[in-house]
Amino acid sequence: MTNQSFSRKRFRRSHVFAAGTAGLLMAVLSVSSFAQTAAPGRQPAGGAAKDGGAPPPNSPSSPPTPGFQAGASASAGDAGVNAAATGDAGALRGLLATPDGGVSQVPTLAPPITRKTVPPPPPPSPAQVQALGELKTEADIYEQGAKEYRDTVTTIIKLHYETKKRTILSGLDREIATEKEELRKARDTAILRLEEFIAKYSGPRAHPEATPDAMYRLAALYEERARSDEAKDDLSVGLKPAIGLYKRVIVEFPKYRELAGIYYFLGHAYNDSSRTEEAQQVWRSLVCHNKFAYPTPPDPKNPEADSIVQLPQDNTEEYWRAWRSRHQDYKSAKVNKPENRYVDPYPNSCEPIPQPGLRPGEDPKYVAEVWWQIGNWEFDNLDMRGGVVREEIAAVWDYNRAASAYQHSMQFKKPPLYGVALYKYAWTLFKQQRYESATKEFVHLLLYTDEQQKLTGDPGADFRSEAYTYIAGSLTNLDFKGPEPEEPFIQRPDIVDTEPKPEVAEAKLHIAVDRVRDPQLIPQDKPWTIEIYKALAQEFRSLNQFNNAIEVYESILKKWPMDPTAPDVQNAIAETYDQMNMTKRPNTPEHDAIAAKALEARTKLANYIGNTPWVDANKENPAAIQNAERLVKGGLRQAAAQHTNNGKQLLVAASETGDPKQQLELLGRAQAEYKLAALGWYGFVKQDENAPDAYESRYWLADARHKELRIAVLLHKLQPQRSPEPTQDQIEGAKIAAIDVRDSNEDDKYLSNAAFFVVEESDVYRDLEYQRFDDSKGTIGFAKRTEVRFDNDGPDKKVQRDPVPPSVLASIQARDEYVQRVPPSLDAEKRSLEYQFYAADMYFVYGQFDQARPRYEQMYKTECGKSEYGYKAWEKLITMSNLERDVDRSRQLAEAEKAHSCAVTEENKASAGILVNPTLQEAAYIDARKKFKQAKDAPPGPEKQKLWREAAGMYEAALSAAPGRDEAPEAAMNAAYAYKQVGEFNKAIELYNKFIAEYGSEARLDALQKGDPKAKVAPNPKQYQERLQYLGTAYDELGTTYYGFFNYQKAAETYEKVAGNPRFDEKKRKEAAKNAMILYANMGQRDKMRAEYTTFTKLNPTAEEKANADFLVADYDHKQWNPSGPDTGANRQTRLAAQQSLAAFYNTNKGKRDASRYVLQAAYFHAKMQKTADDKGYRTWFKNTIQSWETFRNAGFATKDGKPEALTPPFADYPAEAEYTLAEDEIKAKYDTDRHKYTGATEDVIGAVDPKTGRVIKTGKYQSNAKAAETYDQQLQHVVSTYPSLEWVPAAQARQGAIYDTLRSGLYNATSPPLKLFTPQQEAMLKKLEASGRDNLIEQADEIRSTVKEGWRTKRDKELAAADEVMVRRYASAVALARQYNVRNPAVTHAIERLAYFTDILGDAKMREYVTKTKDPNDPSKTRNLDYKDGQYVQSRPGITSVPAPSGAASPLPVAP
Repeated sequence: MTNQSFSRKRFRRSHVFAAGTAGLLMAVLSVSSFAQTAAPGRQPAGGAAKDGGAPPPNSPSSPPTPGFQAGASASAGDAGVNAAATGDAGALRGLLATPDGGVSQVPTLAPPITRKTVPPPPPPSPAQVQALGELKTEADIYEQGAKEYRDTVTTIIKLHYETKKRTILSGLDREIATEKEELRKARDTAILRLEEFIAKYSGPRAHPEATPDAMYRLAALYEERARSDEAKDDLSVGLKPAIGLYKRVIVEFPKYRELAGIYYFLGHAYNDSSRTEEAQQVWRSLVCHNKFAYPTPPDPKNPEADSIVQLPQDNTEEYWRAWRSRHQDYKSAKVNKPENRYVDPYPNSCEPIPQPGLRPGEDPKYVAEVWWQIGNWEFDNLDMRGGVVREEIAAVWDYNRAASAYQHSMQFKKPPLYGVALYKYAWTLFKQQRYESATKEFVHLLLYTDEQQKLTGDPGADFRSEAYTYIAGSLTNLDFKGPEPEEPFIQRPDIVDTEPKPEVAEAKLHIAVDRVRDPQLIPQDKPWTIEIYKALAQEFRSLNQFNNAIEVYESILKKWPMDPTAPDVQNAIAETYDQMNMTKRPNTPEHDAIAAKALEARTKLANYIGNTPWVDANKENPAAIQNAERLVKGGLRQAAAQHTNNGKQLLVAASETGDPKQQLELLGRAQAEYKLAALGWYGFVKQDENAPDAYESRYWLADARHKELRIAVLLHKLQPQRSPEPTQDQIEGAKIAAIDVRDSNEDDKYLSNAAFFVVEESDVYRDLEYQRFDDSKGTIGFAKRTEVRFDNDGPDKKVQRDPVPPSVLASIQARDEYVQRVPPSLDAEKRSLEYQFYAADMYFVYGQFDQARPRYEQMYKTECGKSEYGYKAWEKLITMSNLERDVDRSRQLAEAEKAHSCAVTEENKASAGILVNPTLQEAAYIDARKKFKQAKDAPPGPEKQKLWREAAGMYEAALSAAPGRDEAPEAAMNAAYAYKQVGEFNKAIELYNKFIAEYGSEARLDALQKGDPKAKVAPNPKQYQERLQYLGTAYDELGTTYYGFFNYQKAAETYEKVAGNPRFDEKKRKEAAKNAMILYANMGQRDKMRAEYTTFTKLNPTAEEKANADFLVADYDHKQWNPSGPDTGANRQTRLAAQQSLAAFYNTNKGKRDASRYVLQAAYFHAKMQKTADDKGYRTWFKNTIQSWETFRNAGFATKDGKPEALTPPFADYPAEAEYTLAEDEIKAKYDTDRHKYTGATEDVIGAVDPKTGRVIKTGKYQSNAKAAETYDQQLQHVVSTYPSLEWVPAAQARQGAIYDTLRSGLYNATSPPLKLFTPQQEAMLKKLEASGRDNLIEQADEIRSTVKEGWRTKRDKELAAADEVMVRRYASAVALARQYNVRNPAVTHAIERLAYFTDILGDAKMREYVTKTKDPNDPSKTRNLDYKDGQYVQSRPGITSVPAPSGAASPLPVAP
């Protein structure tokens, strides 16, 4: 529907994605069921185009193989929290990567289960292998020969074909060319003879029939020539001879029998010559000859054109604009006023030109079509004087006139014109908002189409489809009757746009349901009645009035239960519920209830398959039955698939956002989607558990339950108070679904994923115990065991054996089952080794070495030297033998490692070298230092990375083997540093924290600083200072690492600790306090920020540092304010508080040099907030901004390269914007006004000069405006020359151009009638001279008029040229500068548009003259002028060429300290 009155508000939703937490939900996505590709056609439908189901088995979405920590600690390779992860992002990633279960008994290590398959054939013999090779060689030779033969034959055939085709086409081209030439000659001969005939038999010798016949035929030949392929002239030129002949016939032979045809073709010739108004005038005379005489006198301004006789109520656009301003509301246009009551220019009394040749009862030729053409002209609002105003959507009277013309056309019933006229008439009524009348006429159109179908067999599908849509649109308008036929067109409001409450609007528009059921309005017994109902339901859906739509759909099913489209209607009900649910909040009872209704609606599709009445009624319609079967089969599946894909998309969005609140909301919605997906998949499976795709459907059921469960665990971890733990039924239901797929004998396509689900779901019990322990601070649950425990801390300590908790045993059992059931060929992610190691590792950390040892031994035996797990198993075995003091076994393992190393990585090799011989601990530290130095000194490249990894491994191994040595702090710090160099930040963070906790504790530092009398240890000042230096470095590195890892909270807390530690020097503490203050401010933690401010101010900051800190505090509320939000409620209060803080800072510091840069920012931010809130006080603060910038510039601060800091961004941008804005305000208020509309005499515009003395005796209004333009141009030039702002200098230059644009446009538009050449007194004098009767006085008057007219034109052209040059040069300079720096703002865009416009007006020659006179603003030497290429600005106007896309980056992260 193109009419704006029929526009509807559409439901929209937007998702905000922010950068910074790429790994936040990676585990949920990576461990999803989307780890294998579903079979074609079986993946869940309805998702994103790029997510047809799942990535391939080797997709990076699979869970990564975890790292290993040597020594007596546990592996991080469980599916639970990654031991190396820190902060919320890492914990979340690890949590989603691994859940738990609960089985009480100890699972035993069992060999893998082999799936039942056909026994493999025996291996081939050497002879068979050789024969196969020979056969392959022969096959390759044959294939190559066949390909070459095929290519040769194809080439020969193509060659013959192309040769034959060229021969035939060449002959045809010659014949066609010959025929065309003969035809042209014949036409030229006929034209020549007819011209001779007419020339001979015109005037007194003219024959009343033969002469006009010849003219008629000659005009037709002129038209044919003008429209031919060889015609070179435009139709407006080529048709002139034909137009001239047609008009001669009308004038010279007014009784000609074919006069109607002359009028008809003359109208078309005018129309095709783009002389539309003349065409319409001719056609009006053809069909209403008694009202509209033709020909009309020539136009005085253009003698070749006809003067246009205005229709009743015609007027100028200025008149109609004023009329619109008086009647903005349709209620104000009372029809009792003549100007507001329609006068039909095409009354019923119209009579066409007589056609004497018509037989009795025969319709006149041309008349119906011409009325239709007139109606189209009026319908398209091309009758400009009928009330067209450019900014209005429709004319005042054009639709009324169109309706009248279409009614005239409909008097003639002959198809097809009657049908199209009826259609356009109904559409016109709709445009007029006469919806009741429109509905009746569209019904009339449908009945007429029925009659024509009976007569011709043409169903009129186009008419029908349009009629259904417009009837539905009409029924859903509350003001159904609309205006009276004689009322003018004034837009009437739509309730959808005016009613703020959607539910109220829906209740009011329910009347449309009553209307469609009214047999007086809509026939209820026609085959097409159901289509109107469907269109109405669809219209309701487009309005988000879902309850009304569902009621209409249900009415359809009640009225037409056996209709072939009934299944589609039932499916539409389900889709409508889906739409409705998108407007509801997820995880609410209302949302779940509507989703259940959608599934229920899809379940009812079962009424359309099998042995049902509908199937019996449609048994002769196999297409309908097949469609029903498709809908039934895809209905539930579609719902389930849609929910599955919705959940996946929400998880992706949650993983990408950096907003914790939005993340929680997205996770909640994802959980709700997977819950509904599980419900749908379960229902679909239960419909036919033996269906061919039942195995795949059960897999998606397992996937949905798995996701729902894992998200529940995550939400409970993130917000335990609001999100409860998942229930046992949830956990067990997910496990049962996964086991059902894992243990199925139907297929093994999803075996690996399903077994993985079982592991994850078994882990949930374990992870919940871990969380309970953490949340309760150890009162319930149990801690995650990461290392073995000892019975005491003495030298004779022994490993403590503890029972393995049941939930951990369940995790072990699930992994053992994975290893047993998933053969290596299907274990694409290589999880088996990870799971075997996890099981052994759990027994290890609980001290059950007898259970751990056989598992490690098996891995050591099979994987040594093949994978990292072989080395890890060896490392654990030697660790156990060392802890158990089993000297022989330790020796065996060490010697075995020397003979045949299990290490597969550089870290493994470095670590193994140290563990083999503990006596080499001292050497290990020395070697680690050497390796560290080698890594630092090595050039960048793979070798350097390798050296860093080796150094990290050597230091970490040495630290693990001998943590009590004096070199241990050095090892921890250097190992962390090495890991940072290779991007392993988690390990670096772990080591820094370990150093701070173990080697930087207060007790150890006190012992080094003051000694330990109890242990008889003296103070060690040197080691204390060294340790303190290490501690400071650790804190620095930890803070920057947290910041680089986007964990700003931890980074701030780290800096806070340094700032509050009196052991560090004042400078270090001061810098740390500042960093913490910045981070806390940017995270919105006011109290923390103020606490750090207090700490900072106690550390003797300089005046500049103190001012910086004060500004950070003052700027806090400004950072919390949302400039894009409404200025109401909390956001308004935040703005006011921010303005108060910034104003206080400004007033306190505005005279202080050291605070000048911050005073500038305070003034600018204050002004921007006021301007955003439309507070006029911003002008004062922009003036303060300019003054503050002057102070800052005079303070003399410089950048590192010596450039004045005030002249660099953003400092130069602040005053530039301020001064530009103030100038812009003044220009708009005082210059961009009606002052450029000129009236009166020309001397009032351009002034007057004494012809004798040349002295100006009167200053014109244009001169005053030009002077004002120069003043504002200079103001803006101050912005250009003072502030090197890349954003605002082009804007100022573009605005300079706009000033002269306005100036010259006002003068250009100064035309008659508002403007006169003479004053009233002068005009009276001239008329007196002209009426004197004396030739000399008359000639004198004529000479005065000519002189003044020419003088006005000359002066006007001169002024225009001068203004044009300044305008173009200003615009060109702005555009050149903006392009250089990719600047785009409204002022520059306007400059480009105007340059493109004036290229068309002035031409390339003038544009080149002006542009090439302009200095290139990007040339530092100021010696080069701009270049110009023809049409360069036309090609650059917005929408024609691409411009730099706006940045899609998210909001900036907290400022780096």
